[in-house]
Order: sequence, then C-alpha cells, then structure tokens
Amino acid sequence: MATYTTGYWYFLTPQDPELKTFSVDPAASGEVQPFIARESVNDGVLKVGETIEIEYVGDDPGGPPASYKIEGFFGDGYVLNQSFGYALYSNTRDIKGPITLETEETGYPGLPIVPPVCFTKGTLIETAEGHTPIENLKAGDMVVGSKGLGRVKWVGWRNFTLSSFRASVAMHKQSAPVRIKRGALDEGIPHADLIVSPWHHIFIDGVLVRANNLINGQTIVQDLNVKHVEYFHVELDQFDVIRTHGVFSESWADGGNRSFFENVEITSLRPEETQRKMAERPGFAVLRDRNEINAIKIRMLLRANSLIAEEKAA
Repeated sequence: MATYTTGYWYFLTPQDPELKTFSVDPAASGEVQPFIARESVNDGVLKVGETIEIEYVGDDPGGPPASYKIEGFFGDGYVLNQSFGYALYSNTRDIKGPITLETEETGYPGLPIVPPVCFTKGTLIETAEGHTPIENLKAGDMVVGSKGLGRVKWVGWRNFTLSSFRASVAMHKQSAPVRIKRGALDEGIPHADLIVSPWHHIFIDGVLVRANNLINGQTIVQDLNVKHVEYFHVELDQFDVIRTHGVFSESWADGGNRSFFENVEITSLRPEETQRKMAERPGFAVLRDRNEINAIKIRMLLRANSLIAEEKAA
C-alpha cells in the first residue's frame, strides 16, 4: 500500500462559507511534525474524498493511527477536517497563508495541468561573460543565441516536487527531467550532460523537437526516480534558441504558462496571460510530424548503439 510522509503541520481556519480559502494560524503551525499517510485505495494516487490513515512518526510518543477524508490539497500537502478543525500536512516550510484549497484532480501539486518547459538548476548557459549557471542569470545579462547575443528579460523558477501523492505514472512522465548524455546528439554535443524538462524543445536539424520525443533509453533517458527538481527558464527580449552545454534549445516562449513559475505573483498577471495557448516561436519551426520525429529519433538511437559498441570494444 502506497504511503506519503510529510514533515510539517499547519492549523487552518476557514475564511469563506464554501471552505475554499483558509488562513494559517501562526501560533499553532509550522512545527516539524512528521506524519505518514496510508491510502485506502492502493493505486498510488491520493484523491479528494478518499479516506486515508495518518500516523505520527516523530520522536515523541504519538496517538494511534486515525482515519480522515481528504478535503483537498495545497501545494505538496493535503488538508483534513479533524476533530479539532482543519489541518494541512505538507513538506513545505513556512507557509504563511491565506491558502486556497485545491479540489481538482490535476496530478500537479499546486498547479493546473501545465507540463514544465524548462532547464534544470545547474545548467550552464553560454553568456558574453562565459558559462553561467542558469540560477545565477539575471535580467540584463547577454546570452549566446542563434542570432548573436540576446538580452535576458526575465528568469523564472520553480521548485518542483515529483514524488507527489497526486501524480500517476503517466503524469510523472510529463514532468520528470530528461537527461541528454554527453555526445548523444553528435560528436561532443552536448559536451556535458544536459538535463531539461520533457516538454523543453531542443534545436536539431534546423527545427525544434521536444526532449521527450528524443528519449531512446540509452543516451537520452528520463529519470523517473528523481523526487525533486528545480526548474528554471529564461525569457529574452526576442525569442531565440540559446546555447547550453554546446546545444541550442529554446528560450521561454509564452504559452500562457507564466503562472507555472514560483517567482510570479499570480494576481499581477493579466487574464490573457493565464490562458493556455500555442506558444509562438517566431523564426523557428516546431516539429510535430510523427514520421519526421521518428527519423530523428532513429538517428539518435543508431548513434547511441554505435557509442555503446565503441565503449564495449575499448
């Protein structure tokens, strides 16, 4: 039976009759309170309305396990209505509130269904000053693109939990990072492993191809065992592909997904900025034809087989 362990406990007070918005009581919240939840339906995914058994697993003596119905979710935590009131069990520190209860079965903690289109923390971006970790980029920096240097307009980031009790295997595959190993695309390209989200577009043969369409299980692989990942993306004054680890791939393109990023104040977005849409990538073709994608994928696989044969012969 699947279990989910949380480290923090928050006492909540309803702020509206519909029980959608809650304040967080700072006097009775935020302490390290490790609990383990056991699902009643053994499918690996917790759902609104499902009854779970929770048990305190800290150092101090705790009471016996108790069963409660899930009222909703917030971020990486779940909300229960217990005898003393509402409580949030989470792995996030210092939640201040107010919080809005999530009752939709999205599979993404705290998010609508918006698969990440990003680089991972530690990715080296080629800039006018040399190689810079993406997390150190700032507005105004100049990065190497296909048209020369491009100016960074904004850098978005999000700490993304992949060990979610709300994510099925299929949903997990939409967000777990893809590793493009050194030399997977061509000789010395990339020159070091490049790790991106599965929906991030790589510039190959003059077109943009999603990383998840290149997975071959050998030199381009998806790490489904990762529990947590920090995703970053870079918006330029004008869309372009930027060079990372010797590979060109897309800068951020507005698909109505800016709200995915943790450093965006949702209330500051205009309505049109929150509507999902097909992102425009001016000057670049995005490959969607299955046969053309397979042709590239087969070439990558043949290269992978050749590299593996060389390694065995060495």
